Amino acid sequence: MKPQELRIGNWVYRKGDNENMYEADWITIKEAHNYRPIPITEEWLEKFGLVIEDIASLSDCFHWQIDERWKVFIATDYGNKGLALFLGDEAPIFSAKCEYIHQLQNLYYALTGEELKMKE
Repeated sequence: MKPQELRIGNWVYRKGDNENMYEADWITIKEAHNYRPIPITEEWLEKFGLVIEDIASLSDCFHWQIDERWKVFIATDYGNKGLALFLGDEAPIFSAKCEYIHQLQNLYYALTGEELKMKE
């Protein structure tokens, strides 16, 4: 991983450790080469409280409603891994490849100004 990909609070794995996740701090960012990203999975999206959505063209899709107009869809199936930002029921106005939890956390922060927190 590159340091510029991370923000304080991003979740990562230490290289060689697939079980323990770490919340990035200044030391983690400085030593980013010792860490690896956490892939987006259904389990992770549920930890963040995202809601599963049945969309015919995508096998696994989650969404979060930013406010009454904006909605983000995240596809987790291997052929379509990524996200799309919608305004109302219109066509997506933004889409991007998004494979890792830290990318999702960074996008959420950019859109809302708040950290994406795990639900308890």
